[in-house]
Amino acid sequence: MLSKIMETLLRFSFVFIAGGALLVSAGCAHHRDVRAGVDGVHWVHIKAETTEEGTREALDQAGHFCEKRKLSAAVVNEEGAYVGNMNESDYKKLKTAGTVAQTAGGAAYVLGGANNSTLGGLGGVVGLGGTMAKQVAGEGYQVKVRFKCI
Repeated sequence: MLSKIMETLLRFSFVFIAGGALLVSAGCAHHRDVRAGVDGVHWVHIKAETTEEGTREALDQAGHFCEKRKLSAAVVNEEGAYVGNMNESDYKKLKTAGTVAQTAGGAAYVLGGANNSTLGGLGGVVGLGGTMAKQVAGEGYQVKVRFKCI
């Protein structure tokens, strides 16, 4: 009985995580972080897991902001910096470990879920542990992009 409850909770957890990721990716198409400047130079500040991810999101938002005005975004300058509350090296290790645990746990859950409830349950726990590790580390980088609409 406990095994069935655990299996159901794990399945709902994966659905919840996947659904949340879908909502986040669908919500990235607007410009909620853009701040319009009176001098025509606008800016976006994004916190993200990596500078690449933050830059990509900031540029997407800048582009959308300008497209609404039937213009194109031209970057004035961009900068990214680690702003996390732990050593940057430890942050990267924790993010990597979390990703590995999510992947390995997900694979074990899928492969063992129907035929081997122990393996499936363990995979679910490991996968959720990886998700929790990544959440604890948070978004350690801040990206600032200044741009004009031309």
